Amino acid sequence: MNPAFEETTGYSAEEAIGQTPRLLKSGAHDQSFYEELWNTILKGDTWRGEIVNTTKDGDRYIVEQTIAPVEDESGKIAHLAAVNADITERKDREHRYDAVFNQTYQFTGLLEPDGTLIEANESALTFGGLDRAEVVGKKVWNAFWFQHDEAAEQVREAVERARDGEFVRQEFEAQGADRAAIIDFSIRPVTDDYGEITYLIPEGRDITDRVKVERETQRNRDHLAALNHVNTVVHEITNLVIKQSTREEIKRTVCKAFADVDSYECACIVDVNGISQTMTVRTSCSVEGNRDGSPLSIDPKDERSEGPTMRAFRTGTIQVRNGVDTDSGRDLLADPVDTHGIRSVAAIPLVHDDMVSGVLNVYTDRPNAFEDHEQAVLGQLGEIVGQAIAATERKQALMSDEIIELEYHVPDVLESMGVDVAADGRFTLDDVVATSDGGYLMYGTMTPDARGTIDALNEQHPHYWGPVIVSSEEEKEESIRFQVRVTEFPLQSGVVSEGGFVEELLFEDGDFDLRVYVPPNGDVSAITEAVEGTYPTAQLLAKRQFPRSHDSMSELRQSLSEELTDRQQAVLEAAYHRGYFEWPRDASGEAVADSLGIAPPTFSQHLRKAEKTVVESLFSFTTQPNGHYSSH
Repeated sequence: MNPAFEETTGYSAEEAIGQTPRLLKSGAHDQSFYEELWNTILKGDTWRGEIVNTTKDGDRYIVEQTIAPVEDESGKIAHLAAVNADITERKDREHRYDAVFNQTYQFTGLLEPDGTLIEANESALTFGGLDRAEVVGKKVWNAFWFQHDEAAEQVREAVERARDGEFVRQEFEAQGADRAAIIDFSIRPVTDDYGEITYLIPEGRDITDRVKVERETQRNRDHLAALNHVNTVVHEITNLVIKQSTREEIKRTVCKAFADVDSYECACIVDVNGISQTMTVRTSCSVEGNRDGSPLSIDPKDERSEGPTMRAFRTGTIQVRNGVDTDSGRDLLADPVDTHGIRSVAAIPLVHDDMVSGVLNVYTDRPNAFEDHEQAVLGQLGEIVGQAIAATERKQALMSDEIIELEYHVPDVLESMGVDVAADGRFTLDDVVATSDGGYLMYGTMTPDARGTIDALNEQHPHYWGPVIVSSEEEKEESIRFQVRVTEFPLQSGVVSEGGFVEELLFEDGDFDLRVYVPPNGDVSAITEAVEGTYPTAQLLAKRQFPRSHDSMSELRQSLSEELTDRQQAVLEAAYHRGYFEWPRDASGEAVADSLGIAPPTFSQHLRKAEKTVVESLFSFTTQPNGHYSSH
């Protein structure tokens, strides 16, 4: 043994010579380790390896050991020469390096200044599903998971900036072997004593969970703010629209209210004509594009009819599109609107009596807007606006001092409808009541010889369901009251949407005559278009404008229209036409409720309220000295 042995182990020559190497054994190795060591030596081979030994004072140290057999003249192993190098400090450095470089969850490496990868830690290799040999020697943006993402270009640019002495830090999305992650990535230049950049150290930290929490928190904050804003808007609109007297005033009020709120950019209202299968942007606020009133198709066969506006019209439910392509106006609505800064749109149907009269489009720069609660509030707003427009137009029609009367004649209507039957008899349609399932109940009277025409309509026309005979005047046998249930009545929708109402429909010997009343500000051309869309051979025979009668009956009807809800009025009319008020009754409450598509308790509740309103309105009229009536 040499003096270095004494210095390293703490044993003197006198203490060590004559002892076996187990003197220095630390117990860091098991029996199999030593068996392998001795088997190698006894075969005459040189053994090399690292051994953990213990000093005299009990301190451990690590040696890099080489043991070689020394043979005598006969070739037998006479001695073993052991050379030990103390590598404790080196191993400590390697251990610290490993703790920093490999035992951290960070992605770490070492680069040449040109971006060539010299080393990568285990975390980075494991995330990428790669071996060290696959990546060392390659450019870092080509070697790793960056190549599967646009982040590769970001990393290449970061290397160039770091090579110029800049510390670069940024976030990007990366795709690993089995998962995607959001990486907090940085590159730090390392210089020598002369200030020259010798290496670049890239580091990455997986911050996916943190970012998700932050984004979800921000999303919840945005959603709550938007919900507060939309509640405010709906409250303001509800208060404002009831003060407006025309359809256009209501629409302008609604659009302006949305444009004035921070959560929304702008709004527009699209009028939809189901007869002509077109839509037109009538009212807008801060929306560029289709302001000239030119119609756009809502035909399902038209490639532009797949936007949220048309879907809202067809389904009667709110439609949302997020992530709008800001470079493409047609990606927004299939409408030519300027989408600058707009990322989401909600198309809200304006609904009244299960009929969609238009669509309110609301735009925002939020990419993930209009979640469930916000949609629910906006959906309620669509009903409020739809009902307000309908109520305003109904009030105009009833209260205007003058009224326009339109008379239409449709020759050979059965032939135009594709109904093959001899056109006999005469029937009139006296009233139309909307049902809860979107259909209509039509009440009228017919002569006995018109029964074949009614049956043919039922069998051959897809809009009609079976007629129900309500009652007949058996003494005269000249007039039979009947009910027809139809799934669609586009004529009613087209007329009502323009503020008009159908007063009389008469069928006689194959021809059809129609009388419609419209307030002075009603769109006569639109109503004519609706009539012609339903009956292509229709002819407008007369248009008259005359003062409205202000007799007591008109005033009473006006009062009832203002006091009754739409559902109460529908229940009352259906009960009257079915003979519910006759004695004995021609139809039970259950039968009337079934025809309307509602439950009997619901029918009874609406009917009681309607009866109370009618009686109160009747007795609130008192006779004045001059013989006129006034309401109090």
